Amino acid sequence: MIKRVCTISSKGGVGKSSNALALARKLRDAGYKTGLVDVDVTKADLGHMMGVAEQFDKIEVTPTHILPMEVDGIKLFSLSCYPEAERATLLEDKATIDMMRQMFTTVDWSGVEYLVVDAPPTTQEITQELVKTLNKPTDGFIIVTTPNKMPVVGSKLSLDMLRFYKVRILGCFVNQAYISCPHCNNLQWFDYTPQEVGGILDLPVLSTIPIVLNGGIIEIFITLRPILDTLNDNTPKIRLRGR
Repeated sequence: MIKRVCTISSKGGVGKSSNALALARKLRDAGYKTGLVDVDVTKADLGHMMGVAEQFDKIEVTPTHILPMEVDGIKLFSLSCYPEAERATLLEDKATIDMMRQMFTTVDWSGVEYLVVDAPPTTQEITQELVKTLNKPTDGFIIVTTPNKMPVVGSKLSLDMLRFYKVRILGCFVNQAYISCPHCNNLQWFDYTPQEVGGILDLPVLSTIPIVLNGGIIEIFITLRPILDTLNDNTPKIRLRGR
């Protein structure tokens, strides 16, 4: 059975998509057959990040069967593969929800062990429907936030939604957590340390990712073991506040 890991946030600009891609690359490099699906209706940009967005129109989308694109050893499918994607934010919710469901029911993910899902940065209906779709014991959610006051406050809204639907919350990624001075190697923190973010959200901090300069890769800062351990054990599906 495919294990699905969804990166989610309540607002854009916190690095959710880049962290989803980094997680997929980390899983691939660890030897797992990995898929990546971009459900971000506000701006599906994983294709651009992977340099293949211009090739999406070559994917044949039918009502019964869709083959994802394979890029650098990762199977990829995006909302951008649909002809309607350019006006997805203008479509009725039902139309975008139907496209989202098709990504999991019609796209051929055979052979994939881990499917990383990049969710829309919102708690509105499309994201709620996605959460209800990813409700199996082998599914899990990772909150992505930066250590600043507004994103952390927004993350609590995402957590309330996830807890309402009683899905498995794996923990959080604290992105852009600090910057290292290139001259003295001192670390500059922001509003909160990663430990403080974890305490505010009552979640384990799965990875702490610094601001990376000069185009450096971030997957080296992703730690797989706590994610895989939680997905593969029998811990409760839901983390309750204060427990």
